Amino acid sequence: MVFLKTMLSRRRGVLLKLVLALPALWLLVSLVTLSEKTDKGDVMDLPQAVKVRDNQVQQERIIKIDLAERIDRPQPPPEVPKPPKLEVKSMTKTEEPHEVHAEQGVLLPPQEPNGPGEMGKPVSLPKDLDPEIKKKVDEGWKNNAFNQYVSDMISVHRTLPDPRDEWCKAPGRFLDNLPETSVIVCFHNEAWSVLLRTVHSILDRSPPQFLKEIILVDDNSDM
Repeated sequence: MVFLKTMLSRRRGVLLKLVLALPALWLLVSLVTLSEKTDKGDVMDLPQAVKVRDNQVQQERIIKIDLAERIDRPQPPPEVPKPPKLEVKSMTKTEEPHEVHAEQGVLLPPQEPNGPGEMGKPVSLPKDLDPEIKKKVDEGWKNNAFNQYVSDMISVHRTLPDPRDEWCKAPGRFLDNLPETSVIVCFHNEAWSVLLRTVHSILDRSPPQFLKEIILVDDNSDM
C-alpha cells in the first residue's frame, strides 16, 4: 500500500514537470523562429551582393573597404581606335615621288622631263591646227607679238641647261657672306605666263639667303 502511494506520487511529479516544461519549450522555439525572421528582414543588399546585418558601424566599415579597393585597383587604359591608313599619291603625271634637293634641302616642284620647252628645247605646233586652237595662236601673236599659246604650254618651273663655265661651277669659288639682293624686273605688254615663269626662275635658281625681294615694274607701254 505504501509502495503504491509512492508510485502515484512520482507519476504526479513527472506529469507536473511535463506540464511546466512544454510551455517553456514552446516559448523558446517561438523566440528562436522570430529571431531568424527578424535577422532575414534586417539583411540589406550591397552593390557586390555582399549582405551584412543592419549594424551601422559594421556597414560603414565594409563600404569604406569596398571603396578603397575600387580606388586602389588599377583600371585598364581606354582603348583608342587606330586611325585608318591614308594612301598619298603623287600629283605628277609620272606618279614618281618628289626628290629632296641635295643642296637646298627642299622638295623639287613637279616636273615633266619631256614637257614643252624643257631644257630650252623649242616647241613645234602641227600645221593642221584645230580652228579653235588656231584662233588662240593668232590672238596671242596679235596681243603680245609672240606665240602666247606656246608660252602658256610651258611650265613655270621648266628646266634649263646650265650655261656657266666649268671654272664658275667649282665649289668654294664665291663668298658665302654676300649681302641680300633685290631683283627688279621691268616689263611691258607682257604675257602673264612669261612673267610668272621669270619670277619662278629667279626663285628656283637663287640662293634664298641672298634674295631679299623681287620687284616687278610695269612701264605701262603699249605696242
